[in-house]
This record gives sequence, C-alpha cells and structure tokens, in this order.
Amino acid sequence: AWHNLAIRYPDVHFAVQGFLTEQLADAVPADRIRLIPWMSVADYPRGMRGMDIGCASVAPNHFNRCKTPIKAWEYTLAGATVVVSPTLYEQVVTDEQDGLIAESAAQWECALSRLIEAPDLRRRLWRAQRRRIAEHHALERTVEQWPRAWSQILEQCQSRVAA
Repeated sequence: AWHNLAIRYPDVHFAVQGFLTEQLADAVPADRIRLIPWMSVADYPRGMRGMDIGCASVAPNHFNRCKTPIKAWEYTLAGATVVVSPTLYEQVVTDEQDGLIAESAAQWECALSRLIEAPDLRRRLWRAQRRRIAEHHALERTVEQWPRAWSQILEQCQSRVAA
C-alpha cells in the first residue's frame, strides 16, 4: 500500500520508528522516508511529533494477540489519526468512528488514501479517539483499579512459585 500511495501522492512522506524493513525501504523513495531511531522511554513521544496518520498493523498470530494496543493510543496522543489492523486494535478502535480498520493491502491503501485526501475526516476521527482515551484510560479514572491489578499479579506469581 505504501508503494502505491508514494506514487499517487508525491507530497506524502513516510516515517518508521524503530526498525526499517527492506520491504518498506524499497516501497518508498529514499528521500521521502524517515527512520526514527529507537529512543529512551523519556524521549520516545518526541519521535511521533508531526505525524498526521499512524499505521498500527500486526499479523494475526498468538504473539501479537498478547500485546497491548498502546501504539494506537500513542499515535492519537501525539496528534495522529490511526489506521489499524483488526488483530489487537479492534478492541480500541471502532471503524469509521474513531479510526479506520484495514486488513488487506487494498483496504490499507483505501483507508490511507481517504485520510490523505480528507483532513476533516482525519480531525473528526482523531478527536473521537482522543475522547475515547480520556474517557476510558485517564489516570484519574483507572487509578483505583491499580491496587487490584497488582494484587492479582502478585497472587499469580505466588501460586506459580508454590506449585
């Protein structure tokens, strides 16, 4: 999808944070792709500044299903609208309401094209996802759940040691 988008939208630039695969490097002209290196936790949010659209895609496998959907939240809090794969992210993004969900390359290309061409749609989806994060994940709303979560983790560890 990125290859086709690079051809169709010559003013669009791409960024990859972390590891740039050979496939992605070959898909986009070198002068239009930016590699954001691994950063410390303190510096990490700085790497996402200036992004308009965040792509959060994971393959549908057991390893990825054990991850958290934090990447969608990070993009949103950095100011980007998200396009996500259903694996992992469909629990935190409602298609067409607060982000777009894509699975196939054709769906990714279509979703990204829509957002590139429609700044109003980007803003609407971004605002809705930001609101969702504030309503469901703000510290003041979840802080009371933390002691229970830590207690459950401790109990699970103790039962494993005892077994």
